[in-house]
Amino acid sequence: MRVYCAMQVFQDIGAIEPLKRLASGVVQQAARFAGQALRLIGEEVPLKLSPQVPLWTSHDVIRWLHQVNCTADVPVLCGQLIAASLHCKAIR
Repeated sequence: MRVYCAMQVFQDIGAIEPLKRLASGVVQQAARFAGQALRLIGEEVPLKLSPQVPLWTSHDVIRWLHQVNCTADVPVLCGQLIAASLHCKAIR
């Protein structure tokens, strides 16, 4: 009953998604506390992102999508990259 009440409070105040973002972030102490809070209320803790993620190329992102079995998203990403590339060439 106590865990359900805590989970309901976290849902009511909209804290679960921000906790998930913190838990997968690069600030170690915040990620650790957010992960603990998510585990306490029975939520899944997302994978932690590498501090190198902001430096990834589009090829790195595509490789990562394959690694996490999100291959359905690869054509969408490639389509957006092509559209962005064409847009950049058009405004030059």
